[in-house]
Amino acid sequence: MMCLTRRIESRSGTRRGSVFQYYLMYMILSSVLLTTSGLCLHSILTADRKDNQLSQHLKTLLRMDEALREDFLQPEFVSCDADVLVVNTVAGETPRWTIQRHHVRREVLADQDIVSSERFTFRKGTTLSFATDRDTQLIRLTLTEPSIVSSDASIDLGTTERKSVEILLHVAQTAAGTTVELDGPKINGDPTPATKAEKAGE
Repeated sequence: MMCLTRRIESRSGTRRGSVFQYYLMYMILSSVLLTTSGLCLHSILTADRKDNQLSQHLKTLLRMDEALREDFLQPEFVSCDADVLVVNTVAGETPRWTIQRHHVRREVLADQDIVSSERFTFRKGTTLSFATDRDTQLIRLTLTEPSIVSSDASIDLGTTERKSVEILLHVAQTAAGTTVELDGPKINGDPTPATKAEKAGE
């Protein structure tokens, strides 16, 4: 009788040990699945955030390009330096473009009063500047994106080139003539669209 009781106790102890092992294995598998799911979700959200940032950047750039070209349809007076661009239009309005770090502000003045104001914001670290060419009467707005910063110290990004976008504006001549004051930095290299097209056709 005593021997039978010992066998029953031994079997129940073995079962308890087996249940603990199954429970431990279940916990390990569950933690692995949850960790994998979390990493996948983090990757998806990161990719979605970067895609939204790029989309917003392109939309802002296109809006700014469209507004600049509208202001240059019928200019009467144009004044430009590195940070400020002023255009007096035939309609009597004066769009004024001002660069402030990584922001570009467009203000439309009429009789010295601000009629409307619009702001174009880019990523921090973005540099913007106007440059001019007196001979061809071209104005160029250059937007240079911030350099990439890596969290991995083993990766050397010192030679990584910063991406730039250029908007070329030609000062159109109206019937009454256009007064142009181009005091900004001179355009270096090859600024004319015609020359760029020739190079592309080679």
